[in-house]
Amino acid sequence: MRVTQKLLNQRLYCLNQVTGENSDEYTVDSEGGRYNIGTYVIGHNAGNVRLERIDNDGGGTHDLTGFSSKRELYDMMNAFMKGYEAGLNKCR
Repeated sequence: MRVTQKLLNQRLYCLNQVTGENSDEYTVDSEGGRYNIGTYVIGHNAGNVRLERIDNDGGGTHDLTGFSSKRELYDMMNAFMKGYEAGLNKCR
């Protein structure tokens, strides 16, 4: 199966849902707009991708993975979600 940007975006949406984070990177309200701290996003550079998490109101992020191919990131995101869910189940 070919991993496309659409497939990565769907997996990213699931990751944000599983972890209880807002799936939208940016929210507009009556006071203006703001970045949603804690939201997972995909960073791009020269055809490669990585998983990042928003750290502050200005939209600054820190990287959770290094830059890799879409296939590799897809696999890492799946592993991350399975580990997260396993940890939650163990704590119950």
